[in-house]
Amino acid sequence: MERGPNKERMSDRTKHSNEHKGDTGRFGNIFKTEVPRWKLEDGDHEFCIFPYQYKGTENSLFRTENPDFNLAFEKEELDSHEAWDYKLTVLVHNNIGVNQDAVVCLRTIKKKCPICELRSLIYAKMEKERDKDKAEDLDKQAWALSSSKRAIYNILVFDSEKEMEKGIQVWEAPHASIEDIVSEKHTDRRTGAARYYTNPEENWNVFFTRGKERGDRFPKYKSVDIYERKAQHKLTDKEIEELYDMTIDLESAIDLKEYDELKKMLGEGLAIEEDAAEERAGIDESRKGESRFSRGQKTDDTEEAKESRFRGGRKEETKEEAKVSPSAEVREAIKEEVKEETPFEQDDKEEILTPSKDLELAEKEDVKETLAPGNDPEPAENNIPSDYKDCFSKDMNKIDSCETCPEDVFTACYQAVEKVKKEKKKSPRTPKA
Repeated sequence: MERGPNKERMSDRTKHSNEHKGDTGRFGNIFKTEVPRWKLEDGDHEFCIFPYQYKGTENSLFRTENPDFNLAFEKEELDSHEAWDYKLTVLVHNNIGVNQDAVVCLRTIKKKCPICELRSLIYAKMEKERDKDKAEDLDKQAWALSSSKRAIYNILVFDSEKEMEKGIQVWEAPHASIEDIVSEKHTDRRTGAARYYTNPEENWNVFFTRGKERGDRFPKYKSVDIYERKAQHKLTDKEIEELYDMTIDLESAIDLKEYDELKKMLGEGLAIEEDAAEERAGIDESRKGESRFSRGQKTDDTEEAKESRFRGGRKEETKEEAKVSPSAEVREAIKEEVKEETPFEQDDKEEILTPSKDLELAEKEDVKETLAPGNDPEPAENNIPSDYKDCFSKDMNKIDSCETCPEDVFTACYQAVEKVKKEKKKSPRTPKA
């Protein structure tokens, strides 16, 4: 059959993806128009990847600006209109703005991102905060602004006849849990033979199980592997042709917003939260001197107390429910940055991780405090937020939370895993009885 990409080129792209699986960098409706998206549930799943044909005559920004994420097409491929790829790698922020939208992080194309800059400011303030409750609140705010690395595929799902009848669906898969693992399994380690799972006519499917076990906080992706397609699921040449026609050109479908547009969305969200933050601050002020055992009890019968929607105790937010509501000081710092046009109006070629003035000052203050007598730094393991302690150093790259894990926590987790591995190698084996 002539239709479809060259399997050797697809193989090169698979190897490239595996080579860059350590690149770090969250999911939602990041598309310009409505596309058929796979709604993943817990259980066993089997699907086939269908590469998409890029219709542009030049490489998109996803490839020219960040070839580590998405390998650039060769001129020959573009000129002959045979530019194919099986996935698109992006970084995604969730819960942004008034409508809590998902947006593509501009670090995907190695540009400055206002959401990431705000997150850095909040973390800098959290590091200096001595009040434990306030620090935890800042940690939630920063966590809500995290980005996750996603591999976007066109897939045919074999879970049921109903799913198969839907034809091609788009799936934003967790990169670390799916793409990094399956790309490594492209070559059979036992025989050295390639399994061309990115070419549907080669009859290979991807299989995995998603779910929670007792004690798990987040769903895990297990048994990720590549298997030969079952006989009853074999596709005819005509069916493959029809399915190729259904694929989405992902690079043309993605809504890549400009810096100023993201900043505006972020500002609208902050404005909404400002009133709620002030209301919470007023409640905290009214509780001064109140016994910690009496909180939640009705102690004030005034009209003001009756009207307060928070009286009677407030439900504690989970990580998933956390909203972006930076403290007044952080909001003030952001306003000053906008007023001084720093760093928002600097040269676009500046590196994306260049800190703002506020962040630089915050880091200098942190260094002074760290070097002060009696302020010896604690090991990284002791500074892990409570929400990550259960899975820290145990489930590396196996659960959903790894995708939204803050970079500093992810790094500390990796270091802890490596440390355990080294200690196991050093420890002498116990002789058999």
